[in-house]
Amino acid sequence: VLGQFHRNSADRSLKLWVGRIYTMQWLFVSQPDVQKAGVLCPGSCIWPDESFAEDHVIATAQKMRELDADVYILAEVQGCEVLRRLVQAVGDSSLRYYLVPGTDTYTGQNVALITRLDPLSSLFRLDESSSYPVTGSLCGSSYSGKTGCSKHFVTTLNASNILIDVAGVHFLSRPTDPGQCTRREAQCQTFIKAINNRRSNYLYAQSQGQRELIVAGDMNDYDGATRDVNNNKPTSRVLSWLSQLQGGLLSAASKVDQADRFTNWWDRNGDCVDEAGKEHSSIDHMLMTKGLFKRIRQVKIKHDIKPADFCSRTGEPTSLFSDHWPTIVTFET
Repeated sequence: VLGQFHRNSADRSLKLWVGRIYTMQWLFVSQPDVQKAGVLCPGSCIWPDESFAEDHVIATAQKMRELDADVYILAEVQGCEVLRRLVQAVGDSSLRYYLVPGTDTYTGQNVALITRLDPLSSLFRLDESSSYPVTGSLCGSSYSGKTGCSKHFVTTLNASNILIDVAGVHFLSRPTDPGQCTRREAQCQTFIKAINNRRSNYLYAQSQGQRELIVAGDMNDYDGATRDVNNNKPTSRVLSWLSQLQGGLLSAASKVDQADRFTNWWDRNGDCVDEAGKEHSSIDHMLMTKGLFKRIRQVKIKHDIKPADFCSRTGEPTSLFSDHWPTIVTFET
């Protein structure tokens, strides 16, 4: 049913869980018939074999049961089959899963939506390319060309008669690498076109009352306005551009103390130990319109989970979760 809210409890608040998040690092299982990406996973990714990949799905499901969120924006997802297995493992009949296949031929990763709020229409992804460098770029790269935004979606949810456009994305990695920076800016231009396309062509004639926007995901970039635990500064304009949408978007992370603003672990010395300090940063973000920001009840970055990376010393991952921690935002609706 379009717009139906499937919830098994009496709590009518809306809890959003967002990011590439900890349990989503390479959410893949063996599917030989559909394995088309350049990276074989399980095998060449963090999960060395199928047993680890399956355990990752089960661990993810256990955390989802604990968090009990209504909307999950997930990155590094293989496809609908692994989402089916994940939701089945959660064991919650109120959850639905959605994915529009992207075009990342190297990793084969996608951005997905799991939700109790049925989208008002199919997820939308824009198949357009943008040129780089974007005028005024400070990335410091001499590269030029065109690129699309291979992993994103835009859809609309109805939460207690508040229409919320939800845009999920996973941009290119390595925040300050000049070449990646200039391509990421072009990806962002395409993503912004997708958001504006959706908002200008869908449901405005039917909109009565509030219309809000959430932009969220693994942006692989720093936010210059809401600095993370290490005060990292962006070289791109990605977060600056996104924050200008819809009259100005605000970051959920601004509700978190700076000392706790980190969503990613990079094991920079390869010792398989989370040493905090410079190994922590925030590259996952949730931005929203002022109307939603005013409704925030609580924001948490869940640091009580052991992060994951492949440890060459042991030949196994350091945990069954991810190298990212989730941001959880609860709204009053």
